[in-house]
Amino acid sequence: MKWRRAAKGFSLMETVMNMLLTAIVISIAMVMLSITFKIGFQIHSQLTIDEEIVKLNSNLKYIVSRNWTGLDLSEGLNDDTITLESRFPLIPEASVATITYLDGKLIFIYKESENTLTQMVVAEYLDQFTFYDLEGQYLYYRAVFEYRGATKQIEGAVRIY
Repeated sequence: MKWRRAAKGFSLMETVMNMLLTAIVISIAMVMLSITFKIGFQIHSQLTIDEEIVKLNSNLKYIVSRNWTGLDLSEGLNDDTITLESRFPLIPEASVATITYLDGKLIFIYKESENTLTQMVVAEYLDQFTFYDLEGQYLYYRAVFEYRGATKQIEGAVRIY
């Protein structure tokens, strides 16, 4: 009896099965990776919005409560703009600044010197912003943030001294 030597390499069936298993493993890995990226982008969007909310609240508190002595409401309470005044007893003229909602940003505009107006972004990624009430010493505001499909609505108040 003669013994036949086995052929070296894979048969066609083994190669097809190998390719099929590899395709299944790669498909599962791609699905898991895409889910991970999707969740990561959602978390990043929410964290970005939360960061902007903190910036809005702390900047408004600092600007309105600490630096200015009153609001100019001669034209009533405008929905998206307030005018701030600062009067000191020894200086007859008032310093004036505004906080206004413009193109998705809340902007603080003030005079840095006699001839120079300066702008500072208080918060970004705003879809809507309104000042809606002045009650006692508190100025109330409402904001809707939008970043990469994620949205969040907040309400807040700033005390005016």
